[in-house]
Amino acid sequence: MMGASVHIGWLRYVPAEATPKFVASCIERHVEPEAWREAINLVEIAGFGVDKDYLRDRWKIVKGTARLSHRNDPDTSSMAAERVTQRGQRAAHVALIVAAVCVDPGKTSAELGEIVHLDRVEAARRTSDAMADGLVEQGPKRTCTVCHSTCVTWWPIQRKIAA
Repeated sequence: MMGASVHIGWLRYVPAEATPKFVASCIERHVEPEAWREAINLVEIAGFGVDKDYLRDRWKIVKGTARLSHRNDPDTSSMAAERVTQRGQRAAHVALIVAAVCVDPGKTSAELGEIVHLDRVEAARRTSDAMADGLVEQGPKRTCTVCHSTCVTWWPIQRKIAA
């Protein structure tokens, strides 16, 4: 039985060829987190695949249990990660990176960092965050013009709108 918190009207806008990650991002945007499990069941019944790992990671972020630093990092790394998030720098830098990727796709994180005036490491962290948020995806590897080593390129995720 469907709970009151799950409204599936948004499902009609999901194209039949939607990727599992796109479906998961739709659930994240349109369904209250407490109802995600029920929404997953509904979209699977409707014949869509769902990237449950993506939603599991997003659930940890929503609930504040996601690790923003590595398990073996010193406490100062966790403190810095929390500070960057609370100040809004993480979100602002992700937005800069995503905008740069949309304007100039196929750049490495170091090249994107130069475009938006972030250091190479910060740009790499934020491209990873943008990928985790389903906003960009990795492309083919090539030699970076900044660090002169083989790096992945970054591309915007193409969203398809149902007709």
